[in-house]
Amino acid sequence: MVQLAWGTPTLLTAEIALILELPSPLRLIVLGRLRALLPTPETAVVKLQLDAVGVLDFGRREVSVDASLVDSTVGPFALSGDMALRASWGEQPDFALSIGGFHPSYTPPAGFPSLRRLTLALSNSDNPRLRAECYLAITANTVQVGAALEVRVAAAGFALEGGMGFDALMNLAPFGFQVDIAAHLVLKRGSKALMGIDLRAHLTGPDPWHLQGEVTFKVLFVKVTISVDATFGDSRELPPAQRENICRSRAALEAAGNWAANCPDTAGWRPSSRVLPAAGDGLIVSRSAAAVPSPQILPSKGVS
Repeated sequence: MVQLAWGTPTLLTAEIALILELPSPLRLIVLGRLRALLPTPETAVVKLQLDAVGVLDFGRREVSVDASLVDSTVGPFALSGDMALRASWGEQPDFALSIGGFHPSYTPPAGFPSLRRLTLALSNSDNPRLRAECYLAITANTVQVGAALEVRVAAAGFALEGGMGFDALMNLAPFGFQVDIAAHLVLKRGSKALMGIDLRAHLTGPDPWHLQGEVTFKVLFVKVTISVDATFGDSRELPPAQRENICRSRAALEAAGNWAANCPDTAGWRPSSRVLPAAGDGLIVSRSAAAVPSPQILPSKGVS
């Protein structure tokens, strides 16, 4: 175990324990606590305390990190949330890092833990209530970010509730993104809504841009909804002839008769045996057990 400190006076402290598991599976486990008191430990306005555990599994070629904010505050307000990292570099490499969760329409990798949003409670009671939350996630092909603000004030049997937020998801390849925006404000008498406004918008793009949304106004029993559905900008959709060529090329590549296996010189190979699939189940390719060049699968016919 080690303890690391930074700053004079000490502003940041890290307590780290290293555990090496032998002989198999070979794993390195890191337990840690990161504590920050700002601007000084004696007059700390910001108190951050992060507990974390990380596992580096050499056999499975995976790394995982899980962390949570514990007993953390910004001024008199509580700060909470979780983060997690999952990465692998084996036969199916993958990467996912999240602070506070993912976009609502995104499906996390299998086994990824459920995370609390990074939340700052800007009030210490339910009346008034003011909360802000956010998240940031980075995966192998996406960047995701979102934030929301919630407010509630009640007096004399009336309550004013409102909120606004957004969720953005950007795909890197092919490039594209979607943004969802929501906002609402409602005046209630007990549990009955007297009047309110609700806004929802969904924007995708950029080739082309597509905007869908609606605004709803409600006063007692009267409700009016205004909808928007618009497309603008240029579309980069492939021309019909180019799409046809791609489909024909894909069909030719998928046809087993267009492929042949050319084996290298068998000198130095070790004998081995295996059960071969029945005829028609696919192309049979020899595989060497020694350190010789690998066989290559080359196009035979029908593909240019």
